[in-house]
Amino acid sequence: MKKSTLYFSLAIAIMFICALYQPLIGSVYLDKDGKPADLISKIWMQFFDVQTIETIPDQIKHLKIYGDGNHSTMIIYSQVDSTHINSDKLNKIEKIVVKDTLILKVRDIHIFGVYIKGNLSSITLNNVKTNWNLKQMDSMTIIAENGTHVNNHFTDTLNLKKLSLQIKDRSTFTVMPLKADKINAHIEDGALYYNSGLSTDSLIVNLVGKSVVRCEQPNEMQYVKNLIISGNKQYYKDHFTNKNVNVTLQ
Repeated sequence: MKKSTLYFSLAIAIMFICALYQPLIGSVYLDKDGKPADLISKIWMQFFDVQTIETIPDQIKHLKIYGDGNHSTMIIYSQVDSTHINSDKLNKIEKIVVKDTLILKVRDIHIFGVYIKGNLSSITLNNVKTNWNLKQMDSMTIIAENGTHVNNHFTDTLNLKKLSLQIKDRSTFTVMPLKADKINAHIEDGALYYNSGLSTDSLIVNLVGKSVVRCEQPNEMQYVKNLIISGNKQYYKDHFTNKNVNVTLQ
């Protein structure tokens, strides 16, 4: 084999390995507790003294996150020991605190965590594309706007007394393992998706503009007892919901 061919093959192999395993080129991956997720990430953190945690005042009850349209993974906890942000790229998160509201402007971040000491009352997501995991919530208002797309990767079922959703501006919101007594959703030019992991007595939805509510697994047993839909029902179809769900069109 010619040396040029060998060198080219080695270069392609190295590029392939680095693409598969990002820490080899300096990326640091963290677990949900802010610790290095692998040996290489641990070495990078020790070598460059990477700061991964920034403390925030504890009075936060409302969280607003402005994204850059790129995909990220978020972990949001409430009722923890202290309020802080966890990321290997803290310099790419602009942080503003206004009374009891924490505003985060995020750019070019793969994964980060937000930990709130008290009860978090509302989360607003603007131009955010994310898989997220919510932990230890009570009653919650979630606003998805400006092209936000949310998938929920819950490891356990999240229990809520009440959930209010506002989905607008071409945003989509996918509900996964979640148990709530009652869910109110206002959808304006957006979409709400759910599956058999959702358990609630009443899902009450108001549709405005080009909006829809839809079950992603309509042929499986559903645990939404009552689906009540009002507003513009032009884009809602009967086959979007399992037959065991009591559907009321108003």
